[in-house]
Amino acid sequence: MHDDEGSTATAVPAAARRVDHSDGELAAGLRARSQDELAEAYRRHSGVVFGYARALLGQRDAAERVTQDVFVTLWRQPAAFDPDREPLRAHLLDLVHRLAARSAGPACAVSAARPDPGDARRPLDVLPPAEGRALDVTLFGRHSYREAARVLAQPEAEITRRIRDGLRRLHGAQHA
Repeated sequence: MHDDEGSTATAVPAAARRVDHSDGELAAGLRARSQDELAEAYRRHSGVVFGYARALLGQRDAAERVTQDVFVTLWRQPAAFDPDREPLRAHLLDLVHRLAARSAGPACAVSAARPDPGDARRPLDVLPPAEGRALDVTLFGRHSYREAARVLAQPEAEITRRIRDGLRRLHGAQHA
């Protein structure tokens, strides 16, 4: 492709163009079957989806399957996500929980039923308080790490470190 001055310009594929859409815009795009919006949802959330699946299941290959299933489910059932009811991240983490419970079978400690919030938070008691608060705000408060940083008045890098370290500790405690 050439521009008016005769130099060669390269076209940027749509999937490579990064546009930060709101969750509502992503939801509308997914309902319209936009592969670009699915790619954007994956780019934004696949890391936390995989991390949560790995923390629940303890196995990389099982977590990879659940991560794939989460995004396939999002593609097949885009109307199940309502951005007015919950953030996309929270919706995806709910899917992780359900699909992880299904894939692990009845012998796994992951339950498909919604746990009592007090019971669900109890494992956080084994963590250092700062890590427990960061996980509580992100997982149970359904905040992004950026929102958690604002809520907890901490730098974003510190919150991501606390979340990562807390998930590692929980994983280690579950498999000790």
